[in-house]
Amino acid sequence: MNTLLSQGENELVLNRRQAAEFLKIGISTLGKLDIPKTLIRRRILYRRDILEKWLKENTEKGEVK
Repeated sequence: MNTLLSQGENELVLNRRQAAEFLKIGISTLGKLDIPKTLIRRRILYRRDILEKWLKENTEKGEVK
């Protein structure tokens, strides 16, 4: 079966567990964030490029002291 939810490093679509691991946060925290997602039947999926964009836009800029 060909699927985008592979175990490879460069998945295009991630399930909740994979998205949480990618962002280094818990699944419950992921659910509380305003990140665009797709719902297909009962599956919640996140596009990797959207996660990368969200992370970039929501990363605080400034000097570390």
